[in-house]
Amino acid sequence: LLSLRRLGFVPPAISTTIFKIQNEVTTTCWGYPHKSRMRHHFYSVPQFLTFAMDPLSAVICTWMVFGVLGFMGFFVLMRRGFGVSVSVAFFCATLFLFNGFFASRMRIGHIDYHSFMLVPWCAFLLLRQRPAGAWGRWMRAGDTIGVGLIITYMLFSGAQTVLPAFVLTVLVVCLIYIFYCPDWFPIKVFALEYAGACGIALSLSAAKLSAIFHFLSHFPRLHYTLPQFDGIANTLPAVYRALFTGSAHAFFTSHMVHQPFPLGPHEFDFGLTPVPLVLMGAAVILLLARVVAGRDTSTLFTGRLFLFPVICLLLAVPVLLNTYYPVWGEFLKAVPVIKNSTQCVRWFCMYIPVVILMAGIAMEKTPVSLKTRSVLAAAGAAAVILMNMTADRAYYHSQRYSPESIVDAYHAVRSGEVRPMITHIGACVDENGRVDWRINRNDTMTEHQSQMFCYDSIFGYFLETFPFRGIRPGPVLAAENGYLNIKNPACFVFPEANGCRPGDHFRVDQIEDAYAFTRYQPFPFKVSSLQRVANGITGGAVAVVFLVFGMVCWQRFRLRSRA
Repeated sequence: LLSLRRLGFVPPAISTTIFKIQNEVTTTCWGYPHKSRMRHHFYSVPQFLTFAMDPLSAVICTWMVFGVLGFMGFFVLMRRGFGVSVSVAFFCATLFLFNGFFASRMRIGHIDYHSFMLVPWCAFLLLRQRPAGAWGRWMRAGDTIGVGLIITYMLFSGAQTVLPAFVLTVLVVCLIYIFYCPDWFPIKVFALEYAGACGIALSLSAAKLSAIFHFLSHFPRLHYTLPQFDGIANTLPAVYRALFTGSAHAFFTSHMVHQPFPLGPHEFDFGLTPVPLVLMGAAVILLLARVVAGRDTSTLFTGRLFLFPVICLLLAVPVLLNTYYPVWGEFLKAVPVIKNSTQCVRWFCMYIPVVILMAGIAMEKTPVSLKTRSVLAAAGAAAVILMNMTADRAYYHSQRYSPESIVDAYHAVRSGEVRPMITHIGACVDENGRVDWRINRNDTMTEHQSQMFCYDSIFGYFLETFPFRGIRPGPVLAAENGYLNIKNPACFVFPEANGCRPGDHFRVDQIEDAYAFTRYQPFPFKVSSLQRVANGITGGAVAVVFLVFGMVCWQRFRLRSRA
């Protein structure tokens, strides 16, 4: 663990992540246990790990597992997909392992985005070569289902705010492959597989997507304007700094308009170090030198030229989302998904795999011997590791939250000493009765209290749009004016179906339901007709996926038995 910490994997400020995950996994807020982040990744690796280990260990284990998956995925993509040498594939995999988007989000507590490391696996499954004949078609069906399952996991594990960026990243990587290797893969086959995978993911996620949009229809996050850069002349340097220099925070904050709240340095950390930029520059210089010398050269890219503008247009999306023009900003606040975002800087993650691909292809095409290329790849990987070891982590060291009370409470529950329940509404206030926004205010759950001023960003970072009406410090089952002192979660999502308003409390005649809810037990409630249809679609999709996947396994078994 010490070595991993020195490399920047295990952060000294890991406690901030625990602050997030304790909200996401077990916190009850305002009498509303299913927080916005818990809804994000109830079905995810970190959640399931907490069934076997404490949240601190679950976060570290998730970090390691997905770091390894990302490394292996990019190595396989480059080696078996793009056909580069082992040394170049290793260099590219190292770059992806240390990308700032994954590392900085895990350090600061944005555990929702750990699934970003599965992007190269999606691309590889869509692009890998298959044998001709019936077994090749079954492999194609299995790979398409695999990509659909990965995208579904991205959604269920909490990445829905940047899921469009993840899916577009996969598309861009695949188009670069088809552009780079025009004779290796038919574009029509790819289009069918990509569309099929997205369709499978939408079907499997229909139930959750329906619930999300039901909730957002009652609580749209429209009260924050999008922070954007003042003109494209500032956006492009920001992308460059975020990817290569590691000194973007001051530049970002000084050149952005509409900043309703300060963005931390982690929001601008996509660090790939200057290494890939140097390699690409050197490759271009060598290529130009060979052209000037009149020697026979091979270009970096040959193939379907009509794909080039398509790739450029897709890569322009993050720039367009983060460039400010008055009318444009108003339009974005009306676009689904984008309108509920508080910023779109995270879309810069699209450039991470693309830059690594370009660096890898440039290194592979550099006119040097295989031995020299291996030395360059090893030196590049060593430089990336060294820069990460010596990077300034003062911001992460300054995070002050301690997870001790949460970890202790976790073990108390696991040992049977404590039964998890909520008995009171608590409130963090100072001596003057003003709200105290301390970072550990949600720890009141360890004392069986739901925090009245809990962190839940969907209602605003200072709860600007939360319907507080009637909530007060005191016992949750205390009655007043026919209502209990706890909010009914069904009213947040399906108020019409349950005959209530968004944010209403349990009624006195629903005390048994409220009691079950505060003990983390199920209770009956109604859903909308649209939600029932979505549930049916998801159930049918699960059955079809299991059926097709079973048939693929059976065909594989038959093939091996014949051999």
